[in-house]
Amino acid sequence: MLFLKRANDVFVPQRANILHEQRTHYGHTPEEAEVRAEDPDRYRATGAFYVPEAARWAHLRDEVHERLADALNKALSELEKHNYPVLDGVLDHINFHRQVGG
Repeated sequence: MLFLKRANDVFVPQRANILHEQRTHYGHTPEEAEVRAEDPDRYRATGAFYVPEAARWAHLRDEVHERLADALNKALSELEKHNYPVLDGVLDHINFHRQVGG
């Protein structure tokens, strides 16, 4: 979960920068800026991971109230999928349903 939180902490300001740049420098509408901010390629050059909606901390914190393990598994899966090949095979072994110990 710490990795997911850290990825979000880096993503959120980068996304804000992209939105601002798209509106002020390129004159795009807020809707057009949103579309461009959802392009994973815009984050790769900055060293940030693109965090899809299902993996965003605000979504997990504010909207997931049941089946948290399922939501966290989906979040990691989506994060890995949208950041291929960098995260390919890195997160898929994590399962929040698994119990460790006795």
